[in-house]
Amino acid sequence: EYIDRALKIVYSWNDYQIKKQDSIDGDDEKKKYKNEFWSDHMVANRSLNLTHLFLVAKDVVNQQQTTTILSIIEKHANWLFDDKNYTRGNHAIMQDRALMQIALVFNFDESDKWYKKSLERVLETFDDEITAEGVCVENSPFYHPYVMDLLDNFIKMGDDFNKPFPEEYQNVYEK
Repeated sequence: EYIDRALKIVYSWNDYQIKKQDSIDGDDEKKKYKNEFWSDHMVANRSLNLTHLFLVAKDVVNQQQTTTILSIIEKHANWLFDDKNYTRGNHAIMQDRALMQIALVFNFDESDKWYKKSLERVLETFDDEITAEGVCVENSPFYHPYVMDLLDNFIKMGDDFNKPFPEEYQNVYEK
């Protein structure tokens, strides 16, 4: 019952955003559409949730449902991969986590490319945002534990998929 409800929500969202996209007329509407459906934090979180839904539902959904969910996930991964959609800071880390998770969980044709880019970008972001002492330099003290949790997510994900996160970043995390 929960999976059916989740699928209805996903299909409803997908149909609605397609209708909105098809009705765009002008730059103001294009910007509004992007802000409503395709912003950094939103896409990253939705990607994680879609991946989770797929994993818990894969044994009970039919082939058409599987194809639809995978298509939506792939669209999200392509959006996350595109540099023009990439934001710096903690949202970048969320984007990279989502892209890396999709790359590791699914066997899309682009998965290796997605993984490499997500790793490259997140390492650059960690270099910019975490000092050698292991302190996050984001503008709020709240972000230190949050970014450290995200770094831990990357380390665990790498371990889970036999792609260890670089040791120097693990050492920073352990400080």
